[in-house]
Amino acid sequence: MGAIDSGRQLATERGRPDLDQHLGEARKRLSAQPVEVVILGAFKNGKSSLVNALLQREICPVDADLVTAVPTSVRYADKPSLKSYTLTDDGERVEERELPLGSLPQLVTERADPADQRRQRYAEVGVPHRMLRSGMVLVDTPGVGGLDSAHGFLALGALRRAQGVCFVTTAAQELTGAELDFLRTAVGRCSRVAVVVTKVDLYPEADKIADLTRGHLEDAGLGKLPVIKVSSLLRMEAKRDPGLNEESGFAELVEFLARDVVAACREGAAQSAAAEVDFVAAQLEQQTTAERAIIEAPELGSKVVAELEVVQQQARRLAAKSATWQQTLGDGIQDLFSDVQHDLQQRFREVLRHAEEVIDAGDPKETWEETQVWLSREVAKVALANRDLLEDRARQLTESVAADFDLPTGTGFTLRLGAADHVALVPASPLVAPGGRLSSLLIAARSSYYLPMMAGSVVAGFMGLQGVEHLAITGVAALLGTGIGQKIFKDERTRQRTFRQQQAKASLRKYIEDVSFVLNKQSQDELRSTQRQLRDEFQDRAVLLARSATAASESARRVSELGPAARREHHRELARQRDQLGQLRQTVADVARDAA
Repeated sequence: MGAIDSGRQLATERGRPDLDQHLGEARKRLSAQPVEVVILGAFKNGKSSLVNALLQREICPVDADLVTAVPTSVRYADKPSLKSYTLTDDGERVEERELPLGSLPQLVTERADPADQRRQRYAEVGVPHRMLRSGMVLVDTPGVGGLDSAHGFLALGALRRAQGVCFVTTAAQELTGAELDFLRTAVGRCSRVAVVVTKVDLYPEADKIADLTRGHLEDAGLGKLPVIKVSSLLRMEAKRDPGLNEESGFAELVEFLARDVVAACREGAAQSAAAEVDFVAAQLEQQTTAERAIIEAPELGSKVVAELEVVQQQARRLAAKSATWQQTLGDGIQDLFSDVQHDLQQRFREVLRHAEEVIDAGDPKETWEETQVWLSREVAKVALANRDLLEDRARQLTESVAADFDLPTGTGFTLRLGAADHVALVPASPLVAPGGRLSSLLIAARSSYYLPMMAGSVVAGFMGLQGVEHLAITGVAALLGTGIGQKIFKDERTRQRTFRQQQAKASLRKYIEDVSFVLNKQSQDELRSTQRQLRDEFQDRAVLLARSATAASESARRVSELGPAARREHHRELARQRDQLGQLRQTVADVARDAA
């Protein structure tokens, strides 16, 4: 912060309000950057209780019969607040609503109506707590469906923007295979992960369970992850009896969050801001170096001015719309959208093929609910993988544009991408044949019994048969009717099943089409946002470079016209500025060394 302020003061003294503003924006980002800590784990493992215990306040709803169904973030605010974010009816934008804090349970638990199209995407709670003042944000994730569910995969998608993860398990049992698989993926997305074993006060074998968990982590190649045993109940009681704080185990968890997450993220943010300081220092140094060169060797004045004019022309070409980096950006966005769209279609085609095989193998009337659960999970996996492709390729594009831009120093530019949504599945109720099953049975009964019996009676009457012979004819007709009836019943069941299979496939294709439409729209929006971010960021830097070259050239001409006394005075001022710039660049070097 001190280096940024010094750089702004130097920029003002040198008549560069544009560089002052540039560092002002860097200062805002450095002071306001949130540090997101995502709380993950299977449902009923105590994630919401952990958030409450960390802050020693009843914030997230906790109940034996309720499960969190909507992501909830808890961040610092001067006074308690609750905001709900929902999609508008047209699905084009997110609507923010201020609500009473007491309505949180109705917003984020399973009490919320899943059929409600305006169901919130997430809720945000503001709390005036000292632990959150540093910028830390606690994110309580949904536990519905478990880790191997659509919610679980969507939670994994959020980890790309997380700075820390608390993976919550309980002292009731050691880590399961599903939890280990989930952890491997989580660590690949966020390196700052701690395994938190909760409810240690309820299970006497908690220490043994924790040791077994450490062993499983070692076997899985995750031995570096800290395993922290905590009791949320004791932590909440410690508010009244501080002596229970140490017994609760939360001191170790708080230390992990403060040191390994918040402090580490602040170092990364400082490194990014230091790169901006170095960029501005280089611009100011260009002008100072040119002036000193002319003062120390007046005979080289014309040469220095000529070299600065060349630099000025290069900067102007960099700011032109025909610049190489502009073409790289435009072509890259087009190629990226084409690849992302093709990847999505290919993945959905495979899901559709597999789902149709499942539908053909059974009766959707009996399997549709399970099929919906499976399909939700597969669609979430597809959305996650496709999103990963978009984000990875977008960052590669950022590096390519930066390389073509050929900045003289590193930049603190960070690509900002939003979050993905999902679409609710259609209910199973439409999978019923028109007319209902009772109507089909009546038709089958009438066809199989009445018609043969009537035909038998007509034949017996025509032949003049009576008594036993008439009964024999009628019995044959009844047997014939039974066979025909069984055949009709079997055909009717097959027809009903075939109809349900066709309807299930139609619902499946419609669902995939709807999801694909939404994800394609999101990809387009994100890529347009990416293009605007890169264009504006690098265009602004090109303008700064052009202004720096122009200012250096004009200053060099002015200095070349100064008299001897004015030159000596100006040389002393340049020496002072050189020392200040040297201190700025030394700060940048120190930050880079500390980060390494």
